[in-house]
Amino acid sequence: MSNEESLKGVKNINIQVSGSYPVISAYEFEILKELPEVHHLWRESTIYLIVQRPLMYFNNLRINDQGVVNFEISDMRGNEPLTGTLDPYESGLAKEGESYSFSFHLYKGEVKENKSVDYAACFFIETESSEHLASITPQKVIHLSSLNSPGYKISGNLYDYIDYRVHYVGQAFSQDIWSRLTGHEKMQSILTREAAIDSLSNRNSLEISLILLEIVGFSEAQFLPFQPWQLSSNTTPILHDLGDDDDVESYMNFHKPLVEFSDQELTNEVEAMLINRFDPDYNKIKFKNYPNIKNGTRSKGYSESSLVLESNPTILESDKFKLNAIFRKGSI
Repeated sequence: MSNEESLKGVKNINIQVSGSYPVISAYEFEILKELPEVHHLWRESTIYLIVQRPLMYFNNLRINDQGVVNFEISDMRGNEPLTGTLDPYESGLAKEGESYSFSFHLYKGEVKENKSVDYAACFFIETESSEHLASITPQKVIHLSSLNSPGYKISGNLYDYIDYRVHYVGQAFSQDIWSRLTGHEKMQSILTREAAIDSLSNRNSLEISLILLEIVGFSEAQFLPFQPWQLSSNTTPILHDLGDDDDVESYMNFHKPLVEFSDQELTNEVEAMLINRFDPDYNKIKFKNYPNIKNGTRSKGYSESSLVLESNPTILESDKFKLNAIFRKGSI
């Protein structure tokens, strides 16, 4: 059989990405950098977004006799507050029968004995020996309650509190994401240049947050024999020659993955795809020729890539693109 008559196939890849941690406010970031156990939770995240929304805080924060935390979540936009509870035992933050205490971090005001707390950026749950159990922010409560995590309950219009403007998309594959984010040049530029979204807030730095994404898997789609209609019209197919019908080895190799789970090409692809979609103001390289990028999944032999996001309950928006909240799984 001649080369012109040999069997040709095409492979696409679907990359699964998960929100690896609740949205991290700039205020919380300053606190968490002192906690090595949190750095471990972020270690597998290789993609991050620098985002902004009006300031959120806890109001009417109080603890009942059973140790359950009651609160409201408000923001500087004046949205109707969310109301909720957190049960440290049911959530697994504290062990049954274990005593724990709370400490509060306030944007303004002070904690008064036997009074509810207002304008709280976050609160810590600690053991009696001051061992850190958890830091709780409005963003974390919203994230975990929207994913039906045990012990977290919230009511109200969630969509009023999960909208974020995307300023920058970056990656931290070659170094720990914690090292990448510390002293981040783009973040400093955003903190310096961006005005507060809400006129009632005079500190834009408190509105800046981080969203961390982790690549959790991938799957392949094989088209054999390949037909042009199987790809987008603007995609140049990468053809794999399988020889004739008797070429068993080529056929078997075609069905083997072209990447390893840990390959940087997956991170490069996700970063480029998100930048191409959102076109963030602070990304200098826009990947206008996407999907034709250097060291992406096409360099490994895939014609097209798609992205499935899991557990990312935020609305992400720029002037060019809007991604609605994904509470379980959704495609871009």
